[in-house]
Amino acid sequence: MVQDEAGISGIREIGARMVAATSQDSANFFGFYDLCPFSPDGRDLLLLNCPADWVTLPVGEPALVRRWRPEDATFETLGETRGWNWQHGARQQWRRDGSILYNDVDGQGHAVARNVSPDGTPIRTLDMAIGALSPDESIGVGGNYARLARLDPTYGYGAAVDRHLGEGPTQDGLWSVSMADGAASLLLSYAELAEIVGSPHSDRRFVTHPVFSPDGTRLAFFVTDAGEGGTTYARLLVRDCASGKVRVVAQERVSHPAWIGEDRIWYWGRNSGAVRALATNRLLANPAVRAVARFARRLLRARMNQLVAEGFYVSDLNDDTRKRVAEHTLTEDGHYSWHGYGSVLLGDTYPDGDAWLTLLLFDLASGQRVDLARIRHEVATREEPMRCDLHPRWDRSGTRVCIDFVTDGCRRTGIFDVGPALSRLATAGA
Repeated sequence: MVQDEAGISGIREIGARMVAATSQDSANFFGFYDLCPFSPDGRDLLLLNCPADWVTLPVGEPALVRRWRPEDATFETLGETRGWNWQHGARQQWRRDGSILYNDVDGQGHAVARNVSPDGTPIRTLDMAIGALSPDESIGVGGNYARLARLDPTYGYGAAVDRHLGEGPTQDGLWSVSMADGAASLLLSYAELAEIVGSPHSDRRFVTHPVFSPDGTRLAFFVTDAGEGGTTYARLLVRDCASGKVRVVAQERVSHPAWIGEDRIWYWGRNSGAVRALATNRLLANPAVRAVARFARRLLRARMNQLVAEGFYVSDLNDDTRKRVAEHTLTEDGHYSWHGYGSVLLGDTYPDGDAWLTLLLFDLASGQRVDLARIRHEVATREEPMRCDLHPRWDRSGTRVCIDFVTDGCRRTGIFDVGPALSRLATAGA
């Protein structure tokens, strides 16, 4: 029987019950919200493991790739990786045949992907690290993780060597790898992307966060410019995989996309020319100006969002329309995902002023929100890259969700039963 973890310090159950959690003996976590950590049969989860007291960005230290079986609280080590970070893990994921894929950095400093059997036996090493695998598992796509480590260390691999440094915008960009033979090729170069976004190439531009639509016909990804003093200018692009046509869906302030079916995409964004101009201005390089902006944002979050039209949007790619949603219900950015049926999304919030994060469900059709739990953000450092977002992920049945959280500085993974909450949401929306 799965252990009831309701008594964990820093967990306040509201609309769902926590049914399992890893211990505090060492750090165990999954990573981002766009992959499913649950095995095809739903019994095991893929996690990374490292010492509980690590509080710095990895620059080559290995993490263990392990499978966790909550029902008997056992772990099996499948391998280790130097290609990982706190926010995205090693992009570890299950394939349909039960084998496992995860990123690594090899002995030459090259970011690669390992395909191993369910017991960790090597099957193949692919010539690039993978950010997203197509639903039919024919190709993987990803950016340059060494470039990311230089321009946005939160999401890069500090151990990786940039194989394309100094080669120019025609030799790097968004990459594709064949899952049949493991060969990598350039899908979209930075030179091509510069034409698409209508902005000259910059050595501080990077590609990240690729995610396929559920049927694999479209690919969303970010093209981001690292600006002054930690600022960024982001663009959400979508590529039609059949025609190769690429469109800019949103830009300037855009984050956390989630596909809702094949033709609609959800994301946090804003629509303000004044703010867009400010984001590209060197004024924000001044630490004092940035500090004042952050304080004003926390103090007047809802009002600020109204003034700059910042919030969640849904873009329909068939008719190029864009609609503001949940304006008064979801007033801050978070990590949302759609399970694949109905209109319910799973999401979270960032820590509030008292360091509490909220796990929640939102019904896009009815506008109903159900809070599932409040989780205290007990990280041991205030360094931004070391934060532990919940990054909630559905299981394959759509009745359980998995989160990362921190207790007394130790990263852990927990599972909530959301079946009853989904039933209440369905009843409320009827």
